[in-house]
Amino acid sequence: MRKQFVSAMEPWTVDEQLLYNPRERFIDYVLPGIIGLILQLITVTLMASTLAREREAGTLYQLIVTSLQRGEIVIGKIVPYFAISVVLILLIVLLAGWHFHVQFHEPAMLAVICVLFLLCSLGLGLVISAVSRTQTQAIQFSVFFLLPVFVLSGAFAPLEQLPAGIRYISEIFPLTHFCRAFRLVNLYHAPIQYYGPSLAALCAGILVTFLGAAFLLRRIEQ
Repeated sequence: MRKQFVSAMEPWTVDEQLLYNPRERFIDYVLPGIIGLILQLITVTLMASTLAREREAGTLYQLIVTSLQRGEIVIGKIVPYFAISVVLILLIVLLAGWHFHVQFHEPAMLAVICVLFLLCSLGLGLVISAVSRTQTQAIQFSVFFLLPVFVLSGAFAPLEQLPAGIRYISEIFPLTHFCRAFRLVNLYHAPIQYYGPSLAALCAGILVTFLGAAFLLRRIEQ
Protein backbone atom coordinates (compact mmCIF):
# COMPACT_ATOMS: atom_id res chain seq x y z
CA MET A 1 0.00 0.00 0.00
CA ARG A 2 2.82 2.36 0.90
CA LYS A 3 4.62 1.61 -2.39
CA GLN A 4 1.47 2.40 -4.36
CA PHE A 5 1.07 5.68 -2.47
CA VAL A 6 4.69 6.67 -3.11
CA SER A 7 4.42 5.83 -6.83
CA ALA A 8 1.24 7.91 -7.08
CA MET A 9 3.02 10.91 -5.55
CA GLU A 10 5.87 10.81 -8.05
CA PRO A 11 5.75 13.62 -10.65
CA TRP A 12 4.26 12.78 -14.01
CA THR A 13 6.04 13.49 -17.24
CA VAL A 14 4.38 14.47 -20.50
CA ASP A 15 6.00 13.39 -23.76
CA GLU A 16 5.15 15.97 -26.41
CA GLN A 17 5.34 15.14 -30.10
CA LEU A 18 4.59 17.75 -32.75
CA LEU A 19 2.92 16.17 -35.74
CA TYR A 20 2.99 19.22 -38.01
CA ASN A 21 5.89 21.64 -38.46
CA PRO A 22 7.93 19.86 -35.76
CA ARG A 23 10.75 22.41 -35.99
CA GLU A 24 8.22 25.16 -35.13
CA ARG A 25 9.63 27.59 -37.68
CA PHE A 26 7.55 30.43 -39.05
CA ILE A 27 9.36 30.40 -42.40
CA ASP A 28 8.06 26.89 -43.09
CA TYR A 29 4.52 28.20 -42.71
CA VAL A 30 4.81 31.47 -44.64
CA LEU A 31 6.93 30.14 -47.53
CA PRO A 32 3.85 29.37 -49.72
CA GLY A 33 2.60 32.90 -49.13
CA ILE A 34 5.97 34.39 -50.11
CA ILE A 35 6.13 32.31 -53.30
CA GLY A 36 2.52 33.09 -54.19
CA LEU A 37 2.74 36.82 -53.57
CA ILE A 38 5.93 37.20 -55.61
CA LEU A 39 4.44 35.23 -58.49
CA GLN A 40 1.16 37.13 -58.46
CA LEU A 41 2.84 40.52 -58.24
CA ILE A 42 4.96 39.73 -61.28
CA THR A 43 2.60 37.67 -63.42
CA VAL A 44 -0.62 39.63 -62.90
CA THR A 45 0.98 43.07 -63.15
CA LEU A 46 3.24 42.35 -66.14
CA MET A 47 0.69 40.19 -67.93
CA ALA A 48 -2.02 42.79 -67.42
CA SER A 49 0.08 45.51 -69.01
CA THR A 50 1.05 43.39 -72.05
CA LEU A 51 -2.12 43.47 -74.15
CA ALA A 52 -3.07 46.88 -72.81
CA ARG A 53 0.24 48.32 -73.97
CA GLU A 54 -0.19 46.84 -77.45
CA ARG A 55 -3.81 47.96 -77.55
CA GLU A 56 -2.78 51.49 -76.61
CA ALA A 57 -0.08 51.50 -79.30
CA GLY A 58 -2.41 50.03 -81.94
CA THR A 59 -0.31 46.91 -82.58
CA LEU A 60 -2.88 44.58 -81.00
CA TYR A 61 -5.37 45.21 -83.81
CA GLN A 62 -2.68 44.38 -86.36
CA LEU A 63 -2.06 41.12 -84.52
CA ILE A 64 -5.77 40.25 -84.37
CA VAL A 65 -6.35 40.65 -88.12
CA THR A 66 -3.62 38.12 -88.91
CA SER A 67 -4.33 34.43 -89.49
CA LEU A 68 -3.45 33.58 -85.89
CA GLN A 69 -6.16 32.00 -83.75
CA ARG A 70 -7.15 33.67 -80.50
CA GLY A 71 -5.73 30.75 -78.53
CA GLU A 72 -2.40 31.09 -80.31
CA ILE A 73 -2.24 34.78 -79.43
CA VAL A 74 -2.99 33.99 -75.78
CA ILE A 75 -0.36 31.24 -75.64
CA GLY A 76 2.21 33.46 -77.32
CA LYS A 77 1.68 36.15 -74.71
CA ILE A 78 1.85 33.69 -71.81
CA VAL A 79 4.94 31.62 -72.68
CA PRO A 80 7.62 34.29 -71.93
CA TYR A 81 6.13 35.20 -68.55
CA PHE A 82 5.59 31.53 -67.72
CA ALA A 83 9.28 30.82 -68.35
CA ILE A 84 10.35 33.82 -66.25
CA SER A 85 8.07 32.73 -63.40
CA VAL A 86 9.42 29.16 -63.44
CA VAL A 87 12.95 30.54 -63.08
CA LEU A 88 11.77 32.69 -60.16
CA ILE A 89 10.21 29.66 -58.46
CA LEU A 90 13.46 27.72 -58.80
CA LEU A 91 15.46 30.62 -57.37
CA ILE A 92 13.09 30.98 -54.39
CA VAL A 93 13.18 27.24 -53.71
CA LEU A 94 16.98 27.15 -53.89
CA LEU A 95 17.26 30.15 -51.57
CA ALA A 96 14.75 28.66 -49.11
CA GLY A 97 16.57 25.34 -49.03
CA TRP A 98 20.11 26.73 -48.89
CA HIS A 99 19.73 29.76 -46.60
CA PHE A 100 16.63 28.94 -44.52
CA HIS A 101 17.03 25.12 -44.59
CA VAL A 102 13.43 24.56 -45.64
CA GLN A 103 12.59 20.93 -46.34
CA PHE A 104 10.23 20.09 -49.21
CA HIS A 105 7.96 17.06 -49.06
CA GLU A 106 6.71 15.51 -52.33
CA PRO A 107 8.44 18.01 -54.67
CA ALA A 108 6.63 16.62 -57.74
CA MET A 109 3.21 17.47 -56.28
CA LEU A 110 4.46 20.85 -55.08
CA ALA A 111 5.63 21.56 -58.64
CA VAL A 112 2.17 20.69 -59.98
CA ILE A 113 0.57 23.06 -57.46
CA CYS A 114 2.96 25.87 -58.45
CA VAL A 115 2.32 25.37 -62.17
CA LEU A 116 -1.47 25.40 -61.72
CA PHE A 117 -1.28 28.56 -59.64
CA LEU A 118 1.07 30.16 -62.14
CA LEU A 119 -1.25 29.45 -65.07
CA CYS A 120 -4.23 30.76 -63.11
CA SER A 121 -2.37 34.00 -62.30
CA LEU A 122 -1.31 34.44 -65.93
CA GLY A 123 -4.88 33.92 -67.10
CA LEU A 124 -6.09 36.48 -64.59
CA GLY A 125 -3.54 38.97 -65.87
CA LEU A 126 -4.73 38.34 -69.42
CA VAL A 127 -8.34 39.04 -68.45
CA ILE A 128 -7.35 42.30 -66.74
CA SER A 129 -5.29 43.25 -69.78
CA ALA A 130 -8.15 42.48 -72.18
CA VAL A 131 -10.64 44.70 -70.33
CA SER A 132 -8.18 47.59 -69.93
CA ARG A 133 -7.89 50.25 -72.61
CA THR A 134 -4.58 51.69 -71.41
CA GLN A 135 -1.52 50.37 -69.63
CA THR A 136 -2.14 52.66 -66.67
CA GLN A 137 -5.67 51.33 -66.31
CA ALA A 138 -4.37 47.74 -66.40
CA ILE A 139 -1.91 48.42 -63.58
CA GLN A 140 -4.64 50.10 -61.53
CA PHE A 141 -6.94 47.10 -61.96
CA SER A 142 -4.08 44.79 -60.96
CA VAL A 143 -3.39 46.73 -57.77
CA PHE A 144 -7.12 46.85 -56.99
CA PHE A 145 -7.20 43.04 -57.19
CA LEU A 146 -3.91 42.33 -55.39
CA LEU A 147 -4.44 44.55 -52.33
CA PRO A 148 -7.19 42.42 -50.71
CA VAL A 149 -5.29 39.25 -51.66
CA PHE A 150 -2.49 40.16 -49.25
CA VAL A 151 -4.89 40.16 -46.30
CA LEU A 152 -7.64 37.71 -47.22
CA SER A 153 -5.73 34.82 -48.81
CA GLY A 154 -4.23 33.32 -45.66
CA ALA A 155 -0.70 33.87 -46.95
CA PHE A 156 0.71 34.95 -43.58
CA ALA A 157 -2.06 34.20 -41.08
CA PRO A 158 -4.63 31.40 -40.78
CA LEU A 159 -7.96 32.02 -42.45
CA GLU A 160 -9.69 30.88 -39.27
CA GLN A 161 -8.84 34.25 -37.73
CA LEU A 162 -11.08 36.00 -40.27
CA PRO A 163 -14.85 36.39 -39.81
CA ALA A 164 -16.96 33.66 -41.41
CA GLY A 165 -18.32 35.93 -44.13
CA ILE A 166 -14.85 37.13 -45.12
CA ARG A 167 -13.61 33.54 -45.36
CA TYR A 168 -16.15 32.86 -48.11
CA ILE A 169 -14.83 35.85 -50.05
CA SER A 170 -11.26 34.56 -49.73
CA GLU A 171 -12.21 31.43 -51.66
CA ILE A 172 -12.33 33.39 -54.92
CA PHE A 173 -8.59 34.17 -54.75
CA PRO A 174 -6.22 31.66 -56.39
CA LEU A 175 -3.59 32.40 -53.73
CA THR A 176 -5.91 31.01 -51.04
CA HIS A 177 -6.08 27.61 -52.72
CA PHE A 178 -2.37 27.66 -53.55
CA CYS A 179 -1.32 28.28 -49.93
CA ARG A 180 -3.79 25.71 -48.62
CA ALA A 181 -2.67 22.97 -51.01
CA PHE A 182 1.04 23.76 -50.56
CA ARG A 183 0.82 23.58 -46.77
CA LEU A 184 -1.29 20.43 -46.75
CA VAL A 185 1.36 18.70 -48.86
CA ASN A 186 4.54 20.18 -47.40
CA LEU A 187 3.67 20.60 -43.71
CA TYR A 188 0.89 18.10 -43.03
CA HIS A 189 1.85 15.39 -45.58
CA ALA A 190 -1.86 15.05 -46.31
CA PRO A 191 -3.26 12.68 -48.95
CA ILE A 192 -4.71 14.12 -52.13
CA GLN A 193 -8.35 13.95 -51.01
CA TYR A 194 -7.63 16.79 -48.57
CA TYR A 195 -6.09 19.21 -51.08
CA GLY A 196 -7.88 17.89 -54.17
CA PRO A 197 -10.62 20.57 -53.93
CA SER A 198 -7.93 23.28 -54.00
CA LEU A 199 -6.39 21.75 -57.12
CA ALA A 200 -9.84 21.60 -58.71
CA ALA A 201 -10.42 25.27 -57.85
CA LEU A 202 -7.11 26.24 -59.50
CA CYS A 203 -7.98 24.21 -62.61
CA ALA A 204 -11.38 25.91 -62.75
CA GLY A 205 -9.66 29.28 -62.46
CA ILE A 206 -7.37 28.43 -65.37
CA LEU A 207 -10.32 27.40 -67.53
CA VAL A 208 -12.42 30.46 -66.69
CA THR A 209 -9.63 33.01 -67.13
CA PHE A 210 -8.29 31.58 -70.39
CA LEU A 211 -11.73 31.25 -71.95
CA GLY A 212 -12.60 34.72 -70.70
CA ALA A 213 -9.44 36.18 -72.22
CA ALA A 214 -10.15 34.51 -75.58
CA PHE A 215 -13.75 35.80 -75.51
CA LEU A 216 -12.63 39.33 -74.69
CA LEU A 217 -10.10 39.24 -77.52
CA ARG A 218 -12.91 38.29 -79.89
CA ARG A 219 -14.91 41.29 -78.66
CA ILE A 220 -11.94 43.56 -79.33
CA GLU A 221 -11.84 42.24 -82.88
CA GLN A 222 -15.53 43.02 -83.39
